[in-house]
Amino acid sequence: MAIIANRLPADAPESTTVPVQIVGNYNVFETDCTCEAFKVGDNNILESKSYVCREVELTTGCIIGASCRLTEADVIPENNIIYGSDCQRREMHDKPYPPLSQIEYLFKILPSYHHFLKPNVQPSKNEGGV
Repeated sequence: MAIIANRLPADAPESTTVPVQIVGNYNVFETDCTCEAFKVGDNNILESKSYVCREVELTTGCIIGASCRLTEADVIPENNIIYGSDCQRREMHDKPYPPLSQIEYLFKILPSYHHFLKPNVQPSKNEGGV
């Protein structure tokens, strides 16, 4: 239910190429958030219903609070929290931990909901050591 989009604005000429979108490791995109940023560092959290426009660059360890909307060009410094209805900012004293417990949980639970399709290729008669 999260949207990570790499698109040009509607008024861009057709000959314009879409820049590469870079998303780092250990990021958490919560329900109904939207991220259009071209650069997202490592260990960031975008909470529910947050929005980050394409001109924003998230560095490392940032938290974008629930329902916060970043719509102007900006580089968010490392370990910053954006929160509240006015999108207030403050710097964290500690670096956030990677979401290892969530990753472990997903490794356990995803195989039971994701069904793998086996290929329809049958082994030839020469295989199997006969």
